[in-house]
Amino acid sequence: QRDVSFVMSTFDYLYRWDCDIFWSTRRVDVLGQPDVRKVLGRAFLRSKILWHFGRRARDAKEFVSRLVWQLVGERGVEVGFRPPTERIIQDLGVRLDQVPSFAKGLEQHGELPFWMCPVRVVAGEQPLFPLPDVEHIMDVACFGAVPCGGLEDLYHNKGIDRWLAEFDGQKAFYSDVTFS
Repeated sequence: QRDVSFVMSTFDYLYRWDCDIFWSTRRVDVLGQPDVRKVLGRAFLRSKILWHFGRRARDAKEFVSRLVWQLVGERGVEVGFRPPTERIIQDLGVRLDQVPSFAKGLEQHGELPFWMCPVRVVAGEQPLFPLPDVEHIMDVACFGAVPCGGLEDLYHNKGIDRWLAEFDGQKAFYSDVTFS
């Protein structure tokens, strides 16, 4: 695995959620080059713009990858093709005491690093997003793409759903949803 680092200003770091789609641009090494970033500028390096390019590039890459995988299987890796991947966008809520064992099991389906953010539970009825009767939960998010090879469609996303159900957790904020 390659080590890719990005150089950005403090302003861009603080507002990188809009400046860069960090879970997408890390797959395009050239976007980490300071000279390229200067040429493209903030007008281009923001989620509204990058999402459209990233989506088209990912769709094309996945089409070719799946085609090669169907034709030659794992031998495609030998000539430079990566195995097909499954997109993972999961934002998951579990109790704080469950985080170590939940994250350990999540590794088989998600891509590291996981992003974790504690959430204070506010007492009272929240009908649109009911929370457990605890003081805090942990939002555990995993974004990226994991190799799926010849596995069933949405294998990893459905696996995450099953794993989350074992912890009586819930989808939080935004996630791909699979009704499995």
